[in-house]
Amino acid sequence: MSPSTGVPSGVPTNWDIFVSHASEDKPYVDALVQKLTEAGIKVWFDRTAIDWGSDIRITIDHGLKNCIYGIVVFSKAFLAQKKWTEYELSGLFALEEPGRTRILPIWHGITETEMKAYRAV
Repeated sequence: MSPSTGVPSGVPTNWDIFVSHASEDKPYVDALVQKLTEAGIKVWFDRTAIDWGSDIRITIDHGLKNCIYGIVVFSKAFLAQKKWTEYELSGLFALEEPGRTRILPIWHGITETEMKAYRAV
């Protein structure tokens, strides 16, 4: 593991996609990540990027800063405003630049009404 990035040895240090999701959505996200990886897309995914004993915040920050896009899987669990999902979403918003979309949202099992209620909080 690199002490400066917290990234486990053998894991890429830059990614095409950072995947932000609630842990309750792992079955859906596992399948998504597998398909993306099979398509040759380098994916930052907590299961492969965060090693035992890693500083989670440093590892997430490194992934956010070194990705081209961030997929955010909005679900009922995500909308519950959990610590890490909110941290990752805020990090992606902070990296946005005018004229360059960085966040790629996926609505997983939620309605427009639920999404509007989340944004209003």
